[in-house]
Amino acid sequence: MTSSSNPTLDPARHELLRAKFGRYLDWRVPLIENTVGPFDPSVFDRFDARRRSLVDSAVSKLLSYTEEEIEVLAAPGRRDAPPKVDWGNFLDHNLYRLKESEPPWYAGGFGHPDHVADFEHWCKMPRFTVEEAVYLSIGIEPGHLAEKFDRRGRNRDERATAWPTLIFLFRRHEQLNRQFDSQGHGWHVQPLDFLDWARSVEFQAHPEFLRLLERYHCRPKAPAAAPSRPPDKRAIDTIAQLFTAMAIDSRGYRPGDARSPIPREIADLAASMGLEISDDTVRKYLKIGASFIPEDWKPE
Repeated sequence: MTSSSNPTLDPARHELLRAKFGRYLDWRVPLIENTVGPFDPSVFDRFDARRRSLVDSAVSKLLSYTEEEIEVLAAPGRRDAPPKVDWGNFLDHNLYRLKESEPPWYAGGFGHPDHVADFEHWCKMPRFTVEEAVYLSIGIEPGHLAEKFDRRGRNRDERATAWPTLIFLFRRHEQLNRQFDSQGHGWHVQPLDFLDWARSVEFQAHPEFLRLLERYHCRPKAPAAAPSRPPDKRAIDTIAQLFTAMAIDSRGYRPGDARSPIPREIADLAASMGLEISDDTVRKYLKIGASFIPEDWKPE
């Protein structure tokens, strides 16, 4: 049997085939990406298998007609001609059932390439409606799924027969609605509020939606402060030596004196300049500086 993916038909037969199937002659399985929510692209494979089977049957039927019969089928008028009646009734009921059973674009998952959200556009918005947040959290353009949300919930029978993706959508809307607009006042969803809540409950959302929300609405983190280094002992020793030498030279400080008034005088001098330095601190550094003076040194 001739394959429906590449039917070897002459132009007249091919036009008859196209007239019967319309867009379903070239229908292709969409490449669904696994993003957020239920994922079952096999629903499209099953539909395509049925479609291909009908196309193959139609190709075989057309090849069974004689050239004279094809001329009758291709000619205008004469609807009651036997070949036209036969071809017109062929697969009529099967094609009707095929068209009625075509899966909606979201049947296999929300990652349909024709319905991906424009995240760059939406994530720069200062706020969202609950419905927009639902759409964007699963990665589809707001408004591309013609389902009306009802705060009172869906009829149980309707939910039981809905596609798993729609059930997921209904439940997600209920979840976000209770979180951000539980009283039905039409309140909006603030990006930072959404991010905080999503993190706290480990909410599954499209990664690009979260990434761009953080990029456009979260303040950049301040760089971490450099760890403080301990004072350089050599520098302290050098400064203490200078400090002690100046105390000896200008204040008459004698390192060997047990109760020298000089540390108190230096602390008072610093206080008069608005500096807070205790006597003990002055004594500490005078002691450090004096430890470097040779033992045989005598003041003049």
